Amino acid sequence: MVQSPEAPPRQYVLRPLADSVFNYPELHEERFVHYCRLCRMLLKSGAGRVLEIGPGDHLVTDFLRRKGLDVRTLDNVPGLYPDYLRDIRNPWDLGEKFDAILAAEVFEHLPFRFLEGIVDQAADYLVDGGYFLVSLPYSTVRLFPRDKRYGSFQSPMGRLPTGIPMSAVQGLLTVARGIYRFCFLRYTWKGSFRYFRLHPPEDENNTAIHHWDVGYKPTDNPTVRRIFAKRFEIINEKTDWSALNVK
Repeated sequence: MVQSPEAPPRQYVLRPLADSVFNYPELHEERFVHYCRLCRMLLKSGAGRVLEIGPGDHLVTDFLRRKGLDVRTLDNVPGLYPDYLRDIRNPWDLGEKFDAILAAEVFEHLPFRFLEGIVDQAADYLVDGGYFLVSLPYSTVRLFPRDKRYGSFQSPMGRLPTGIPMSAVQGLLTVARGIYRFCFLRYTWKGSFRYFRLHPPEDENNTAIHHWDVGYKPTDNPTVRRIFAKRFEIINEKTDWSALNVK
């Protein structure tokens, strides 16, 4: 992989982060496992200069900097003190290129139609042979939930993951829910059998929640993969993270 010319060490000022939904108030073991995988991938890539889109609580940022990587951050929340205060839906205007770009659980917080333009910009700000490390939510059927609020079959909190994407059962769930609504809740025929899908928020500028998910149609994994494949060679893909290499 081609790396940027060696730059002099950069001094970083650490300060408390402002309140934000992305400055997580609770720490979960699963989140740290995810952070570990991201850091391992970046360190293994040999990248020297990294752009992290959506640094959140800066745990990954700070760890990589202590490992000697020159990490710049990009976010649209001033209270997270990014190096680049940008909305990734607009031109980034960074003035530099990177060996790797990291975007973990970021793109789903924006309407899906922006994804292709974001991917194009990421490719433009990577050096030849650079890496794009992306993590996206991938909902699958999970059984036996911990929380009664989620029912007895499918649940995002289920203890038993099946590995079956929600897109594989959306048709079945549409029919099952439709029968229940029509027979017991007295919905209209049309209202009963609306396609079962993940509904985005009414406010497309609401970045606090998910607008789409790789596990659901029409934004399922094959659709998302085709968008990335236009600018990248996909060299590693797993159910919890994907590494992409610039063509």
